[in-house]
Amino acid sequence: MSETKSPRTGLTRRGFLKTTGALAGAAAVAGTTPTLTALAETPDADAAEEQVFYSTCGGNCGGPTCRMKGIVREGKLVQVKPADIDPEHPTFRTGCVKGQTNPQRLYSPKRNLYPLKRVGERGAGQWERISWDEAITTIADAMKSSQEQYGDSSVAFWHSYVGGSSVLNFATSSCTPEGTRTGSSVSLERFIQKTGATVMTPAADKTLQWALASIPGLAKFAPQSELVKAQTIMIWGSNPTGASRSHQNFLRKAKENGSKIVTIDPLVRLNAVQSDLYLPVRPATDGFLALAMCNWIVDHELVDWEFLRDSTVAPILRKEDGTYLRLSDLGMAPEEGPVDPKTGKSTTLDTEVVYDEENMTFGSINKVAHPAVLGSYEANGLKVRTVLDYVLENIKEYTVEKAAEVCDVPAWKIEEVARLYATEKPATIDMWEGLDHRHNSRHNYKDLMLLACLTGNYDKPGSFIVCQHLLEGEDGGDAIGGTTDTSKLIQVDGAKKSLHMTGMYLHEVMEKGKLGSTELLLKVVYCFQANPLAADCGPRELKAAIDKLDLFVVADPYMSDTARWADIVLPIAMMWEKEDATGGFTLLEKGVEPPGECKADMDVFRMLADKMGFPDLYDKTDEEYLREALDTPFNKANGFTYDDYKEKGFIVKFADQMEAAASNAAAAATPKIRNSFYIENPRSVDLNEPEVDREIESRPYWEEPLETSVNNPAFQKYPLFAFSIHEIYHAQSILLEVPWLDELRPEPKIEIHEDAAAARGIKQGDLIKAYNDRGFVVCKAVVTKGIRPDCILLPHGWQTDDFVAGHLTDLTRIDMDGFSGNSCYNEILCEVELYDGGAE
Repeated sequence: MSETKSPRTGLTRRGFLKTTGALAGAAAVAGTTPTLTALAETPDADAAEEQVFYSTCGGNCGGPTCRMKGIVREGKLVQVKPADIDPEHPTFRTGCVKGQTNPQRLYSPKRNLYPLKRVGERGAGQWERISWDEAITTIADAMKSSQEQYGDSSVAFWHSYVGGSSVLNFATSSCTPEGTRTGSSVSLERFIQKTGATVMTPAADKTLQWALASIPGLAKFAPQSELVKAQTIMIWGSNPTGASRSHQNFLRKAKENGSKIVTIDPLVRLNAVQSDLYLPVRPATDGFLALAMCNWIVDHELVDWEFLRDSTVAPILRKEDGTYLRLSDLGMAPEEGPVDPKTGKSTTLDTEVVYDEENMTFGSINKVAHPAVLGSYEANGLKVRTVLDYVLENIKEYTVEKAAEVCDVPAWKIEEVARLYATEKPATIDMWEGLDHRHNSRHNYKDLMLLACLTGNYDKPGSFIVCQHLLEGEDGGDAIGGTTDTSKLIQVDGAKKSLHMTGMYLHEVMEKGKLGSTELLLKVVYCFQANPLAADCGPRELKAAIDKLDLFVVADPYMSDTARWADIVLPIAMMWEKEDATGGFTLLEKGVEPPGECKADMDVFRMLADKMGFPDLYDKTDEEYLREALDTPFNKANGFTYDDYKEKGFIVKFADQMEAAASNAAAAATPKIRNSFYIENPRSVDLNEPEVDREIESRPYWEEPLETSVNNPAFQKYPLFAFSIHEIYHAQSILLEVPWLDELRPEPKIEIHEDAAAARGIKQGDLIKAYNDRGFVVCKAVVTKGIRPDCILLPHGWQTDDFVAGHLTDLTRIDMDGFSGNSCYNEILCEVELYDGGAE
């Protein structure tokens, strides 16, 4: 859908930050891009006829749900701003300055416009322009040859999350411990099923994804509006006032309503400034802090026993091998479960067993009204005890006194936060993915779930853990867009089985020819929607691994750090240059043609399939795929079909306007999920086959950080903890070389505490070098009080050319936790010194 508009007035100085997209397209195409100040002073001028399209910025700041409105003039995208939404619900009008720079990104002189072939050494930057036919033929021939000689798995597709989940052009969201790919698009999934190629998933943010799939109940996302209902809010593992701008509105409302806000973070940002209590916790000790709070709550008899009994796994009986006691262990018949929607037949459940306190016997957790929450028993010759009994026994070592030492936080603050959380209810933990990026991160989510369940602060209004920072809601109901269903679209007849692995294992696979005991001889890797050499750990090891490949292809709109290491670079279309759809938004409209010879990922896969010898793999047009994905019974009943979007462009309704009978029936048929702080069968998302120590992996636990520990001997040589975050004007490496953002943050900088700076002779603006045994990075210093004295903040998302020397990822290490596939890019010890005297 597009709508024609009359010319509009120019910008005023007062309003220039609200419309940072104006004139960008035309100016960039002309080779000149005005500064923000010049843009604000631009006088009114006659404007050509305008068209309006709706999409999202594709910034990957937490989801694809910022609803953006694009203005197209003379075939160019000239402005992007938040979409106009019901004025009675202003909180749904989201979108930040990063998204509003889309025109500059589309028309950047740095865009890749044509296929390129490397003619020099990898990384040398020597290229030759080639045709699409030559590029696709080269890639297809290499893939066919590799699979014929080394097997289907020798070809791999390496991706990240760029662009958000969509029907046609996205990769996959993640892989579960069961090996299931989630969020797959038509383009990639059909190709993988047809060829049996390997999928290489991103390592970023993988621990939370693993935890969501492994810890029952954790995946109960709450909209931001739930914050307003909380009496106590703990901001923990998130940067809501910087990384997700719409979030702050709800925190402000909660504060106005009298909510107490606590921030737990080694870094001072607006989150901490607006808080009633601030805990500058030592990095990588969050789990210890959570468990110490749990013990304090138990010791002070502030436990919500009713919630534990009725809504959690606390009463389930655990056998000595770590698994749950089930009906079959007692020779009891299974229970009848819900009807399988695929077969229409009832299922059976080998249900978990609890101890019935009233009748002094054992029974199904679904049928015993008053199960014991604590206690040890013998059942049919098996020694068992309740999960909670086992867990509480094993966390006793985490005392407040020890936490004060380990976390470097005063004991009284720990006790006060525990008291607030347990008594000033409803209470919530405002958490996202900030707890993810260290080797011991996987335990944090069990620890937080235990804390929430002990206090009854979960699965209730105003009580949650995972706050979806781009999921809005209000008292009138949550904002709802259409859903997408690709379950049938992605299926290929005779689909081949495929392997998947976290991309960070590439160096190990190339060295050993296998992952775990599974042979994996990678020869051709196609990397798209990703920039691992700028964003992942261990770039030296990854480059060495890439050098062992027969062919490395990168599909990218820009010449990224990863593209520079490719044999072939393919120019890819961006948002606004292709039509797609994503659940909750839903239609992503195409407003302009891509520049040069850029193509959508879907079109590239079509060309590859044709050259590989299966031209009918994609048997529908883009529109036909989108119609089938969107025209579901739910969407038809509620006005979210493809035609509805084409007519109206942008549609938002509220929960109380929905035809919810079908969803209610489905919910009623779904077995109740008890909230868990215990993992019965810990498994890896990869093929690495880790040794499983149930005493550690199943229960709430804290382990010493792999590197960032004061007990690490290397701490004497490298006494600073280094980490990075998402900021207001910078998120991922896709936001590179954007002129307006460069005005606001012109270069990468390192933040260092004033005491640490003074001890090293560092002054504001000096060039400094952060280094360890693995590498170094050089940029200007920001001397501040807003960080712990033993920490530095590294700039995330920048390219190699942006730094004076080195790169922040040169300080990182590849050390996987063995389970989640998580990248530990905040697991860094380093030292800082003046660089070349500190002068620029």
